[in-house]
Amino acid sequence: MPRIEIYTNLLEFRNSITNYIMGDVNEEGWYYVIGIEGKYIYKQVGNYVILVTTDFPKEKLKDLENIKLERLAEILEKPGNVKYVLPLELRNSTISTTSELCLTPFPGVDLVNDLTKDFQYKENENGCLTVESETHDLKKGIENVIKGLSLYYKIISEQEDIAVKTALSFLS
Repeated sequence: MPRIEIYTNLLEFRNSITNYIMGDVNEEGWYYVIGIEGKYIYKQVGNYVILVTTDFPKEKLKDLENIKLERLAEILEKPGNVKYVLPLELRNSTISTTSELCLTPFPGVDLVNDLTKDFQYKENENGCLTVESETHDLKKGIENVIKGLSLYYKIISEQEDIAVKTALSFLS
C-alpha cells in the first residue's frame, strides 16, 4: 500500500533519515533513499518535504508538488500535541491518515460526518480516528484531508473551551 509522509519541519525530516542510504536523484529532482523499513523517494517542496514509498504511482508524483501545504504546519504543530509529519496511506480510491497520527474520537463525530462531503472521520481497529477522502484527484484528496485535520483540531479546541465554561458555571 503506497504511503506518503509530509514533513513540516526540515530538521525533523533530516533526523528521520540519518541512517538511510542515499541513492540517486531522478530527472524530476526526487531523491532515492533506502532505510530499514524499505525504499523511499523524497523531494523538498518549499518548507516541506514529501516522502513516498517506491510503490507510489510515479505518474502522481507531480501532483504532490502542487498541493497547498501553507497551513499544514500551523495545523499539526499544536501546543501540547506537536507533530511534524502527516502520515498518509493511499488505498484503492481513498487517501487517509494512518493510525500513527491517532486522533482521539470526539462526541458528535457521526453528526459531523453527516455534514461533510469532502472528507469523513473513520474509527479504526485501534480506536483512533482517521481522516479519509476520495482520491479521484490526489491533490484535492490530500487538501481535503488537511481540511479535515483543521476541522478536527478546531472541534477539540472548542470542546475544551465549552468544558471549562460549563465547569466554571456549574461550580459557581
